[in-house]
Amino acid sequence: MEKKEKILVPVHAMLRSDKALKKAREYAEERSAEMYLLHIIDLRLLDVVVTRYGFMDRENELYEAMEENLIKSQQDFAEKYLEEIKSQEGNINVNLRKGDPAKEIVKYAEEIGATIIIMERLRKEATRLMFGSVLDEVLKTAPCHVLVLK
Repeated sequence: MEKKEKILVPVHAMLRSDKALKKAREYAEERSAEMYLLHIIDLRLLDVVVTRYGFMDRENELYEAMEENLIKSQQDFAEKYLEEIKSQEGNINVNLRKGDPAKEIVKYAEEIGATIIIMERLRKEATRLMFGSVLDEVLKTAPCHVLVLK
């Protein structure tokens, strides 16, 4: 019995990953594959602002409150976006995580046994310079093929 293909689509609720979703939908229909959406609450900016410049460490109560507030605001927005997609797509798996986007994408791909990751380039140059490219890191470390859309 042949294993069913699994497509991982990292989505960004605020930047809308419409091209990747459309391509993944087509790919899933052609191959009767399962689709998995993943949104990551990116905590890297908080780390840069707070810890790299010596304002406080992660064990500080203020840091914990800032992190909690950031997570809550992004989580509410992302959950609405993921539910909107799920209602349009029907049988689709959605997951919401927090952390470093590239690491979480690769980790989730390994967990579900993804056969392909379909993602699009979304970030602006300034963000890429500050954090590095999520896409580049995923391409280097992914356990499966990666289809990149411009």
